[in-house]
Amino acid sequence: MSLHWHLPGPDEPGHLRRRRELAALLDAPPTPTNVDALADYLLQFAKVDDPDQDGREYILDLPELVYKGVIIKLLGYEAKVPDPKGGRSGPPSDGAE
Repeated sequence: MSLHWHLPGPDEPGHLRRRRELAALLDAPPTPTNVDALADYLLQFAKVDDPDQDGREYILDLPELVYKGVIIKLLGYEAKVPDPKGGRSGPPSDGAE
């Protein structure tokens, strides 16, 4: 089974609503009921290829990196990769360092 995500960004309608809903779910204690509620919330942004499969179970089995990436995207944060050399990323603007 595979899952395809449609994760709206911060420029799409409902951004603050999604942040509010997600914040409440993330701040709740990690009880089985609350974890299931978070999985159900995330499921609205996913399409499961096989309709006979339970999408919630797929979400509960996500690797941490994928789960965190989904949360970061829904919150409207851009993942920044630090430059390992401590400088700024990308080519210099004037062609010289």
